[in-house]
Amino acid sequence: MHDAMELEIRGIPVVVICTNPFLNSAGVHARTFGRTDFKPVGIP
Repeated sequence: MHDAMELEIRGIPVVVICTNPFLNSAGVHARTFGRTDFKPVGIP
C-alpha cells in the first residue's frame, strides 16, 4: 500500500489488489496516510 501511494503521488498510476480479508486494513492504512480516495480492489 505505501509503495503504491508513493508511486501515485509521483504521477504513476497503480492498482492495488488484495484479498477481501485485508480490505479493512488497506483502508486504515490509506486513511492513516491521508489518502481517503485510495481504493484497493478486493478479491475473494
